[in-house]
Amino acid sequence: MPMAAPEPPACVVWCWRGAATPDAAGAVLTAAERDRARQHRRAVDRAGSATAAGLLRLAVADHLTSRPGRLRQTARELVVDRTCARCGGQHGKPDVGVRGLHVSVAHSGIDDTSVVVVAITTAGPVGVDAEMITDRDFAPLASLVLAPKEAARPPRTPRDWFATWCRKEAVLKATGDGLRTPMSEVALTGRSDAPGIASYSGRPLDCDLQDLDLGDDIAAAVAVLGPRTPVSVRVVELS
Repeated sequence: MPMAAPEPPACVVWCWRGAATPDAAGAVLTAAERDRARQHRRAVDRAGSATAAGLLRLAVADHLTSRPGRLRQTARELVVDRTCARCGGQHGKPDVGVRGLHVSVAHSGIDDTSVVVVAITTAGPVGVDAEMITDRDFAPLASLVLAPKEAARPPRTPRDWFATWCRKEAVLKATGDGLRTPMSEVALTGRSDAPGIASYSGRPLDCDLQDLDLGDDIAAAVAVLGPRTPVSVRVVELS
């Protein structure tokens, strides 16, 4: 009897978009997370920061418990370490203290609207990014963003520019290097319909890179390092 094919590794991406932190996310924040959110100058950034912290807690709690009545309590009890590897401040990549569980968070805001994404997976180190698309002129940043071969055929539209940015940012978050590695050293494959990594700082990188469909005015991508098979990505929207 033939054996069934194994299920692909999964990555769940939680997403929220709005003007104010939803009650579900706000209810599980710590005092330190509330204080950190209040330090942002713009209201849209304060809402995004608070929502990102709360949504991370809810996403991990959902992974850890199958009892709906325990979801918020589990989320509140979660210890999230954001120690920066460079300076020791609490603004680094979050570590939720669950062995084998990898997470990544991003938020972007324009005017009075934020978009927040949280990626969670056991498949490998993960990075996620989302940006609200504007008519920003990326041309002055081309040398900082594009690899040499990409510069020969630069993105043509704002969506293409933001998609390129999100793909590279997701990869840099997954590796943990952040902007310590220039975006120009993340070389993407030439196929816009199936994004991938041609090289990373001149070397191969085993990475599953996928775009996320979050709406016509949002560019987003998720990157998972090292999976043996393509990752199955599921988007969950928090209302």
